[in-house]
Amino acid sequence: MGNQTQLIVDQKEAEPEKINAVVTRSQEAKLKSEPKNVEKEGNSETIRAEVETIDECQLPPSDDGSPVSLLRVNREEFKAAQASDKSLLGCWEKGRKSNNVEFEIENEILFRKVKDHRGEIRKQVVVPSKLRVEILKLCHEGVASHLGTTKTKDKLLRYYFWPNVIKDTEEFVRTCHPCQKVGKPGETKKAPLKLVPIISEVFAKLNVDLVGPLPESENKNKYLLTAMCLSSKYPDAIPLADVKSTSVIDALLQVFSRLGFPKQLQMDLGRSFISELTETFLDKFGIKVIHSSVHRPQ
Repeated sequence: MGNQTQLIVDQKEAEPEKINAVVTRSQEAKLKSEPKNVEKEGNSETIRAEVETIDECQLPPSDDGSPVSLLRVNREEFKAAQASDKSLLGCWEKGRKSNNVEFEIENEILFRKVKDHRGEIRKQVVVPSKLRVEILKLCHEGVASHLGTTKTKDKLLRYYFWPNVIKDTEEFVRTCHPCQKVGKPGETKKAPLKLVPIISEVFAKLNVDLVGPLPESENKNKYLLTAMCLSSKYPDAIPLADVKSTSVIDALLQVFSRLGFPKQLQMDLGRSFISELTETFLDKFGIKVIHSSVHRPQ
């Protein structure tokens, strides 16, 4: 046996470490900045440096604090937990019946038989109450990378079952603290909808706006004052030469002469609508005014 082979044989076996599936940019920069102590004095030193590099296992450390390990329970403990669990009494009764096709008892352990999507019979271990949280953690957290509700259920139901397993899995994923902090990708919260009151009285509420400047007409008019009943959708329009407050008030009087005085007017924040003269005029007739933003009549 040569010296190089002896050096490799004498080295301790590399212990398995938990690693991340993805190397982040900060971890990659850290690995590049760390100096590598590789000595090149003779062949034996080179082999020793290579073996040390392998043993160091330069892989990104896990971001998880405590790794989720497999359940540390032996066969006898599991059988005792199954037998003493009151929530599984109905499953045990079905398993003891000879004509039952859903549950069966094999070597004193209760299983559930179910067909998968390929039509093959799959056996699911019926899990007692005290081990269910650990099973849920194995299927959702750790190396499972916090799967969603559907994938967590699919992963769990390949091998395990207990009464209300679907409801318990959905509740576990819904209340998972890391998942709540991150949220769902592309999730948008919609504002609650509000009921809009129905306007039953015709011409009680009008929507008024100014349009222009437009191409000048023969009568030197360049603007339009438009009005619409929000109940019947009846429209009206008055031509204007300008948008001064006096002109707007005269146009409103023409509209009111045909439709009657409304209880409410909805207008934007144009200067003609918020002037003192216009406000005094509308207040005199007891007309309530609702101002909306410019070009947004809704």
